[in-house]
Amino acid sequence: MSLSSYPQKPGVYLFRNSNGKVIYVGKAINLRNRVSSYFSGLDLGPKTRLLVSQIAKIETRLVESELEALLLEAALIKKYQPKYNIKAKDDKSPLYIKVTREKVPLVTTARQIGDGSIFGPFPQARTVKMVLKTLRSIFPYRTSRHHQKGKCLYCHLGLCPGPLLSNKEKKEYGRSVRLLRQFLGGQKKSVLRALEKEMKAGAKAEDFEKAAQIRDQILAIKIVTSPRRKVSDYLKNPNLVEDQRRQELRELESILGVAVNTIEGYDVSNLVGKQATGAMVTFSAGEPVKSLYRRFRIKFSARPNDLVMISEVLKRRLAHSGWPLPDLILVDGGKAQVKIGLAVLKEHNFQIPAIGLAKRMEEVVIFREKEKAWVVRRLPQDSPARKLLERVRDEAHRFARTYHLLLRKKMSML
Repeated sequence: MSLSSYPQKPGVYLFRNSNGKVIYVGKAINLRNRVSSYFSGLDLGPKTRLLVSQIAKIETRLVESELEALLLEAALIKKYQPKYNIKAKDDKSPLYIKVTREKVPLVTTARQIGDGSIFGPFPQARTVKMVLKTLRSIFPYRTSRHHQKGKCLYCHLGLCPGPLLSNKEKKEYGRSVRLLRQFLGGQKKSVLRALEKEMKAGAKAEDFEKAAQIRDQILAIKIVTSPRRKVSDYLKNPNLVEDQRRQELRELESILGVAVNTIEGYDVSNLVGKQATGAMVTFSAGEPVKSLYRRFRIKFSARPNDLVMISEVLKRRLAHSGWPLPDLILVDGGKAQVKIGLAVLKEHNFQIPAIGLAKRMEEVVIFREKEKAWVVRRLPQDSPARKLLERVRDEAHRFARTYHLLLRKKMSML
């Protein structure tokens, strides 16, 4: 198997010697780049050169996230006890996450139980770092009692609340840390209810920016807490991800009655109509193809109207005859959004099925052309087709939102 044929996806790689014995296990965000680095010709150091000289076979196992790669790597090291994973094998010291009890709480790690809220223990320091890195993007926190007067690097990255000079800032930070404590304590539902209540209150008070920030927090929590596969599943089936993708597409095809491989997902993002953006994401065989992503700066300048914006984005997309056409178009929304999509497709003489995924109940909205009838299906939470559609929809939302925030940032700097 040539190095160029390895997937550019997260996963774990196993090096075997000529006797078939596993001598090293590693994880990677990009398997192709990581495995290729061992054969790049660069000075790898004596230990790594010795390892490479003994490699007779390479195996890879795909997963869906960095976290799963970390956990699978640890399980395989425990199973095979590879001679070149000494450091990983011996890393058994438990580590805790600690939230201090003071006016300005800090979030840190600790080796021993002490004062404050303690969560853990975690068997590997790397696992703790992964958890903290993920949660800091949702609930920005401080790690030092003495913050510099201005904004630090983490402030600019949205990971630290800053020096907290006013009582209002301290109160807001206290609220955020309280939610973080609840989240670490397993009270996810309570956290989501509190955030949804605050989001509605912000929208009612016409504080749309705050409402949008809380909405993004809610979405981020749902993403990071989505069901994960057990590491043992990957051990039993090395092709688990590929098999899952095929199952997702088969179920979707049976629901729609058409063959599906390539899906384009669409969403728009704006703040009271300002700096409105549209996004198109492309998935092939259940995986994102980022080279085919496209973003649009909405030209429609009247009062906010998501339907008109979706229509504009679709028309501009279909005007590009050189872009490959999908087997299916997915829009974020219900009947109204699907009607707009179908109308634009018909206007441009494209016979591509378009469906919607309504957020409130995660219902799939389909218009059956032959019967001239609407079909609304509420798929079970563990439905493979639902997981695929949610993945496409959420990625379109993320891409549109990222571009929207970029435009707002540029405007604020003028």
